Amino acid sequence: MTDTAEIRGIDHEYGSVGYAIPSSYVVVGTYAKVDVTDKIWLNYNPMYISTLNNNEYMSNLLDGFHHEAAVSYKLNDRQTIRTFANWDHDTQFKKGDFRLEFNHQF
Repeated sequence: MTDTAEIRGIDHEYGSVGYAIPSSYVVVGTYAKVDVTDKIWLNYNPMYISTLNNNEYMSNLLDGFHHEAAVSYKLNDRQTIRTFANWDHDTQFKKGDFRLEFNHQF
């Protein structure tokens, strides 16, 4: 019995390993929060990612600056609405990932 992994469209046979760790990396970043009002706040979370091993594929995918920005609104003590934007050194802000979240604490 053997395991295979598809990497960049090519099947590679690894034997029976059970799992594989494709890369290891370090993240250095910060978390910034600015309260606009009691119910509205802004976040900006820049980070730098660098792979630690010699994996060129993962290095090309991850290495560099990554950004997350959020605008949050507190509906009440148990509910918030948040919108997020994520982009990196290869992706312009307007082409980044955007999402809207509704959070309810039980």
